[in-house]
Formats: sequence, structure tokens, C-alpha cells
Amino acid sequence: MAVAGRGGLLVVEGQAGIGKTSLVEAARRQAGAAGMAVLAAQGARLEQDFGFGVVRQLFEVVLDGADPHERRRVLAGAAGLAAPIVGQADDDGAAPGQQTAMLHGLYWLTSNLAERTPILITVDDVQWSDAPSLRFLAYLARRLEGMPVLLVAALRTGDPPADAMLIAELLGVPDIRVIRPAALSIDGVGRLVRARLDETPDEIFIEACRRATGGVPFLVGELVGLVGTDRIPPTAEAADRIASAGPRTVAQAIMLRLSQLPPPAVTVARAVAVLGRHARLDRVAALENLGAGEVAVAVDALIGMEILAPGRPLAFAHPLVYQAIYDDVPLAARAAAHGRAAEILAGERAPADEVAIHLLLTEPAGRQDVVNTLRAAAGLMLARGAPQSATAYLRRALVEGPAGDERASVMHDLGSSEALAQDPRAAADLEEALCLTADPVTRAVIGAELGRFGMLSGQWIRSLELLRAALADVGDRDPNLRARIEAFAAGRFYDVRFAAEFDLELPGLRALVEEDGPGSRALGLIVAALSACRGEIEPAQALRLVERGLADGRFLREVGSEDLMIGQGVEALIAIDELDAADRASEGVLDDAGRRGSIFGFVAGSSYRVFLDAQRGALKRAEGHLRSLVEVSLKHGIQFTLPGAFYVGLNSLLEREVDDVTTLIESVDPDPALVGSLNGAWVLTARGRLRSLRGDHASAIEDLRAAGALFTGLRFSNPIVALWRSPLALALPAEAAEEARSLVDDELRDATAQDLPRCCGAALRAKGLLEGGDRGIELLEASLQELERPDAILERARTLVELGGALRRGNRRVAARQPLAEGLDLADRCGAERLASRATQELHAAGARPRTRAITGPDSLTASEARVAHMAADGMSNREIAQSLFVTAKTVENQLGTAYRKLGVRSRAELRGALTPAGPS
Repeated sequence: MAVAGRGGLLVVEGQAGIGKTSLVEAARRQAGAAGMAVLAAQGARLEQDFGFGVVRQLFEVVLDGADPHERRRVLAGAAGLAAPIVGQADDDGAAPGQQTAMLHGLYWLTSNLAERTPILITVDDVQWSDAPSLRFLAYLARRLEGMPVLLVAALRTGDPPADAMLIAELLGVPDIRVIRPAALSIDGVGRLVRARLDETPDEIFIEACRRATGGVPFLVGELVGLVGTDRIPPTAEAADRIASAGPRTVAQAIMLRLSQLPPPAVTVARAVAVLGRHARLDRVAALENLGAGEVAVAVDALIGMEILAPGRPLAFAHPLVYQAIYDDVPLAARAAAHGRAAEILAGERAPADEVAIHLLLTEPAGRQDVVNTLRAAAGLMLARGAPQSATAYLRRALVEGPAGDERASVMHDLGSSEALAQDPRAAADLEEALCLTADPVTRAVIGAELGRFGMLSGQWIRSLELLRAALADVGDRDPNLRARIEAFAAGRFYDVRFAAEFDLELPGLRALVEEDGPGSRALGLIVAALSACRGEIEPAQALRLVERGLADGRFLREVGSEDLMIGQGVEALIAIDELDAADRASEGVLDDAGRRGSIFGFVAGSSYRVFLDAQRGALKRAEGHLRSLVEVSLKHGIQFTLPGAFYVGLNSLLEREVDDVTTLIESVDPDPALVGSLNGAWVLTARGRLRSLRGDHASAIEDLRAAGALFTGLRFSNPIVALWRSPLALALPAEAAEEARSLVDDELRDATAQDLPRCCGAALRAKGLLEGGDRGIELLEASLQELERPDAILERARTLVELGGALRRGNRRVAARQPLAEGLDLADRCGAERLASRATQELHAAGARPRTRAITGPDSLTASEARVAHMAADGMSNREIAQSLFVTAKTVENQLGTAYRKLGVRSRAELRGALTPAGPS
């Protein structure tokens, strides 16, 4: 099936010794015979904190053995993000890697490998895999459709897994197939016993063997070996002695076999157990102070006794054999042996994370070199997007007993890595680091990190206390750091409880903005955004602050698309209606997100594209971006991005048939901690306007009033980011006409004062609808004059249809036809389906006969199909499209195939001509 390109996940599940490993080995043999490439790994109890350890087992051997040309091919595109994980990049001193980016890169690494040869990936003892590797396996398993990749995982039941939630996620993959090998029947036990013994066993003896082992094949084999060693005859009379063997079967049988070998063999077996995947003849010799010849003889004897597997690297014949021997080593001796193993690897200049595997299992001795190695290993793990592993190393470093400034520094590193891992202990550990730190600048750094961490979760009061203390600590010592902290703290002005403080602090913030440095530029971006949303800054001044802050893309290159201040800059440009500049900035965000594999950057960039395309009337394109960002947000658990997405996508939601997304809005409420913030206002606005569209005016009015209260509390008067007054006015009943007019007048006044012609046109349209009659028609015509600009096509279409409707209701049917026909044409070009339908109805009512629109060509494509088709027409391959949209190549293939059929084309060469649009949609 995988050979034919229908990949999937197969899990072999069962108790220890039931035959899972044998089935996995059989799968490898069959795959090799079928011409598949086989990537194999095994989870190990000792390596559960070795980030991406299982992943490295899978890929490093393949890449290390490839020639430079093949390595470049396999690591091309998004796969390059995974290079630090699989040993193909120098990540010493690298910045923290985003785990989602690493998963994205590993997926495309797998895809690139499978492009030429079908692949079998097997992971034995998956329950002991490290958390980052488990997360990748679950990520990959959900994206195997259309890939020639079969993932086979052997899962031991009865043992606590390294990460139960991730194992559950893996087992929850749709279309998973699970094999649960059954225990041997009495006939099966009999065949196995007869094959292993020289004498013919009695049936009662066989039944006793089955009862003692539960029919588990490995246990049966070990029990039969014990029978041979103890010279127990396979008779009915000896059955009672077999029954008493019970649970002692494995460990005692293995250790008994081991005891029959010369003493060095026992020592070597224990050394191999301690060294794990680092086991080599020379290292075993060094660990136990043995000669190379002694080790070689002992290894051969252990292979002959079926304790070690034949070949290299050194490995045990079965996980249960390894477990029995490792558990037999006394705890103190085991810890000392791991310490010696760490010294051996350090002497070879092995990477710090390899050494740290063993240091985690040693007893603390107050050694500075151990602390240094563990901290270096944590840095490598962070660079590879494995903060859970970094956290484990740093906790062990603390146990080693660093004191004073060293302890404070380790605590800071620990809290930071926990925050990246979303570990709830992060705040407490950062607080402790803050208490231990004496240096004021370092205290400011930690306090700012703590404050930002709390602010993102809505803990405003405590966050403000921390940020104010950080500002007091930094004083005038580091103006750039001070400005960056002020930028974090300015986020509180998006909450109604603190909005009034902005006016008081603005003079001081403006002074800091004029300083030089990235912190000042970041602060300038949020000051520009807040001021523009409040309508309290000249557009030219806001533009200057944004251009200075973004620094022609330099700030984005420095901080990346994940940085929240980048979004502040784009928001400011949108708020002052500088769409071209916002367009360039948003494309930069999406490009950066693609390079870094940043999911959050992709979502942020997509949200800007939604708003910009909708403002310009390209509603189908906006819907494509909206669907992508909603899908990715839900898939990756970043639902906090949805309130903003719903607001910026409102024009698409109001004018296009997107009922699935509309339904989602009803089910998503902002986090209670953020309900008094801009997020809450955006959710209420979107929900209220959609309810008004459905005719649920009572609920719509309630939502829009609540949104208005929040916008008013925030001092947000800019109709681009706070459009609630005219929608509320149009939803109010006739008896509230005076309130409705007042709302629209206020909106028109603010739009005029802030030089926002598109908003002026929309407000005049609402005012005309409220006035009605000849005065209403005059206002609608005034609206058209305001909307005489190429990027106001949607608002112009709406006004044309409303003007035609007003003329038709005033019994001026002939005069109504021209604006209605023009409005219909513009609505079609925008992809405004509901507006086009209304224009058609009005034309019929005005006595016209509008043409029947056949849904063919580009108009027949869904938003997602159109987006993929345009990207393909621009020369992007399916894989490039999939990588940029964070979807699978199969998804792109399906959507592009449907687009070909609808457009009547057969190749990319024909796409561009077939997609030539009639308008911006």
C-alpha cells in the first residue's frame, strides 16, 4: 500500500515479549525486499530526555551516508529547517528554535526522502521515545495521505510511557491500524517447547509452561532455557516445578545464562547496558578498565548466548534482556558507571547533549564541569526546538548545586525553557531567578520576561507590577532595554482597565521612541498603532514611526515574524489606510514565516492579507487566506488568534457563503482574562454583524452595544479597527432613530477627521439609508463620490446597490437600473456573492433582465482552489505551495486537480490564461 503512495500508520501493541519486535523486524525484511528504504529507531528508557533522539536515529544514518548532492536535495526547501536536528548544521550558540518549525522541517525531510523511494519507518518501544520525537511521529502520522511512507510503531502496554498525552495523540490518528498479537495457544506453546527441547514434552508439562508464561513467546523461550539449564525433565511430574517459575522467568533465566559465562562477560554486558547506544568495544574497555581482546572475546560469548545481537553497533538481542541486565546493576554502581561514561564521551569531545544523557543518571557531586555541560546541552536542545529536554538538563544542573549568581542564571535559563515548553512551573522558576539576581540589568531582563509571559495569559495586574519593577531596575542603564520593556508594557493599553493611562504616559514614551536602537523602534511601532486606533496621530507621523520601526525589513530580519511588535507596525499602516505599505510589510511577514517555518508568523501574515484583500474587494482571495489561518490555528492549538481573524475577515464572512467559519464564531469566546480587551470587542463585533445579517437583530444589538462599550473604553475611534457604530445604527429599531443618527454622525466625524475616505463613504451610505427619501439618495450619491478610488471597489459596489434600491423604492425604476447593473458588475468582480444576489433581485424588481451568470472559469473555483491555482500559475511547484501554506502536498495536488477540471486545462502552462480575472477577487 505504501509502495503505491497510500501511506499510513500501523501500531503493533501488546505486552512485553508478545512478539512486537519480531513483527517489526519482519516488516523491515519485507520492505527491503519490496525495494523500500527502511529507517529504524528504538526508544530507550535512558534517553527519554534526549530531545529528538529517536528522530536522529531515523535520519542521521541516511544523511551521513549520502553524498553532498543528495544531502542538498533531501534538505532542500522547508526540510532545511530540520538540519540542526539531524546533525547537518552547526547549531552552537543558535537562537531558540520553534518546535513547530522543526516538525514542519522534519515532515518535509521525510517527504523529500520519499520522493524517489517509498519508505518504511519503524520505531520499536515507541512508549520510551523522547517527547519531541513523539510529537513529530504524531505530526507525521496525520499527514501521510498521498505519501509512499508507512510508519510502524511497536508500543509496549503495561509500562508507563515517557509522555502519555503524546502516546494518546499518536493513537488518536485517523485511519490508524492496530495489531494486537495474541498469546500463544496451547498448540503454539507446544510447538515452541518441542523445537527447543531434545526430549518430547508431556502435554501436562506444556500446559504448565503456558500457565506460567501466559503464552507470551519470549517468556516461553526463556522458561524453556531455564528448564534446560536446571535439567528439569519435560514430564507431567515436573509440571509443578514449572508452575512455580512464574514472574522470575525472564530476569532469572537471563542472569542465569549470563552467570555461565566467564566473569568479564558479565562486566561487559553491564557496560553495554549502561552505555546504551554509545556502546562500542573501545568505550566498553575504557569504562571497565579491560583490555580490547578481553572485551572482544566477551562480546562473542554474549552473542553466542543470545544476550547480545550479532553485528555492530553493540545491542541486546531483546529489550527485555537489556532491561533485566540494566536493572541488575546496583543503583550506586549504575550511577558511577554513567559518570565514567560521561567522562569518556567528554574526553572524545562528543557533543554536550550526548554527554548529558549520562550525566542525568549520575549522583550530584557539586562539580562545575557537570553544570557547564548540562547548560551547554540545554542550549543545543533549545536551538533544536526541544525545550522539554532543555528543561530536564537544567533541572539536573540545579541539583548539582550551583550557588550565587550561577544558580540565578541557571534558574533563569530553566524558567525561560519552561515557558517555551508551556510548562506551568515557568512563572515560579522565573520568580525565583528574579529573587536570586542582584545585578539590576539582569533583574530587568528577567522581570520583563516574567511580565510578558503573564501579559500573554491575561494576568495584567501582576505583569504590570513586574514590568514597572523591571523599569525601575534598568533606570537609565540601558535605554534600549528600557524601551523594549515599555513596548511590552504598552500592550496593557489594549485592555479597558488601563486605556486611560496611555495619555499620561505618552510624552515619556515618545521621548524613548526618539532614541536609537531596536527597542526604541519596537516601542515606536506600538505607539503608532495605539495612536492610529485612537485617531490621535497625523497619518504622516504614524507612517514615519512605522517606517523607522520596520527599518526597510531590518527589524523583521532581526526579530522574526513571531515578534508581536511586527504586527503592531502592520496594524498601524492598516489603521491609517496605507494599504500599499501594509501590503509590502505583510508579504515580508509571510516570507519570513516560510523561511523560519513559523506557524504563528504564517497566521499573523495571513490575517494581514485577509484584511488587505477584503479592503480592496478581493473577497475570494481574502477567504482563501482566512480559511488557511483558521485551519492552521485550530490544528496547532493557537486559538487566541481567532478573534482577530474573525474581525479582519468580516467582509468575506458577510458577503460569501462561508457558513462553516461563521458557525465557528458562535462557538468561540475569547479567554475570560481577555474579554475586556480588543480581542473581546472584535469577537462581539463579528458575531453581532453576522447575527444582524441573519435577522437576529435583538442579539446583534446586544453584541454591538457591548463591543461599542469596549471600543469606547479603549478610546478607539478609528472606524477601520472599530467599526461598530454604523452596523449598530442600521440594526436598531425605528423608535431608536435619533440614537442611530447620532451613532452614524459620530462615525462620519471621526472618519473625516482621520482622513479615511473609504470609511467616510461607508458612513454616508449608512446615513443615507437611515434618512431615506430624496435626502437619503443625496447622501448615497455623496457616498459614491467619497468612494471614487480604485481600492474602494467593495464599498462602492455596496453603495451602488443601495442607491439603486433607493431609486427603485422611490418609483424611479429606470434610473435605478444603471447603478444596480454597475453594482452587480462590481460585486461579481469582488466575489461578493450575497451582494450580487441582492443586486440581481433589485434589477428584476426594477424591470430589468440581468444576464444569468454561469458559474464557470475562475468564478467556479473555491477560495482555496483559486489560491493554489494562482500560486501554481506563478511558477510554484506543488511542494513549494504546500510548504508555504503549511499543508501537505496531497492537499495541494487534490485542490489543483479540481481547479484543472473546472478550468478545462491540463497543465500549469495553461493556468495563467485561464485564471485571468475580471476583477480583484
